Order: sequence, then C-alpha cells, then structure tokens
Amino acid sequence: MTLDIPPLRDRREDIPLLFHHLTREARARYRLEIPDLTPEVIATLVSREWPGNVRELRNVADRFVLGVDKITDDAADVSEDGAAAGTPLSVRVGNYEKALIAAELKRRDSSIKATYEALGLSRKALYEKMKKYGLEKVAVPSA
Repeated sequence: MTLDIPPLRDRREDIPLLFHHLTREARARYRLEIPDLTPEVIATLVSREWPGNVRELRNVADRFVLGVDKITDDAADVSEDGAAAGTPLSVRVGNYEKALIAAELKRRDSSIKATYEALGLSRKALYEKMKKYGLEKVAVPSA
C-alpha cells in the first residue's frame, strides 16, 4: 500500500499551519524564540514552488528560527538559503556558522565546554569563532 500524498504546491492551504508546526519544533530543538510570522512571510511561503516538499519547508523553518532565512517576498532576489542573490558563499557560510554557534551557546546555558564539545571544536577554535562573529556568552539568570 502506497500513500500518494500530494506535493505542497498542490495543497498551498496547508503551508501556513505546517510551517507554524515546523517552527515550533525548531524552537524546541534550538531553544530559540520564533521570529514574527507576519502575513507577508506566510504569503511568501505560500507562493513558493516547494520542489523539496515538506523536507524543504522544514529546512526553511529551521533557518527561519535560527535567523538565517529572513523570508522575503522578493523571491527573485533571494536564493534558496535565504541570502540575497549575489551574496558570496563565504558570507552565507559565516552567517550560518554564527547562527549555529549562538544557538548552541544558548542551548548549553553558555557553557563553553559543553558548547565546543557539542560542536566538535577545540576550546580555542570556539573562542576564535566567537570573537570573529562578535558572540559573547549568553547571560544565564541566577536561580
């Protein structure tokens, strides 16, 4: 028995609810707040073709929560990873790396050791990347 689930482009009315669900999952996974889901963001999502279907939508939700994908309504000027067209790869990779390190620091309650171990980095490498991206240890409220 095979399930023939129609592609997202054929069920655009499901995209807002599905994206909302996927951003909640990403919020829990990365322990970050969900950016505002404005009507413009939803309209942009609904207008996309989604050749990667739900897997692609999940990746966009993750990048949206991480702050890497701003989701603009001008899709012609934005690449699949959310960067402006013509943005050099090194800048895109740097933005992504910064977002991952910031999310991991927050997830690990600013524990440097837990963060560099989780990311597979040395202590020195983590500190260098934090300096490069202007990241600081997240203030952890005392109990």
